[in-house]
Amino acid sequence: MLVFSLKEIAEKKNLNRHQLSMKTGISYPTISRYWEGKAIGRDFAILDKLCALLECEPGDLIKRTKPAGG
Repeated sequence: MLVFSLKEIAEKKNLNRHQLSMKTGISYPTISRYWEGKAIGRDFAILDKLCALLECEPGDLIKRTKPAGG
């Protein structure tokens, strides 16, 4: 399973969801879905904007974990 680490990385840079939305131009509801790990699809344009602001690589935001019970 893939998990999204936006919250952890943003908090290390003292940024909240509202600040990410304002600085990237990505809507607050979209940021919130990524923040909470509930985004269904992954939009490369969104990943690019987040990586540019957070000065990270896509692999820093997306991690692969073992499925529960497996």
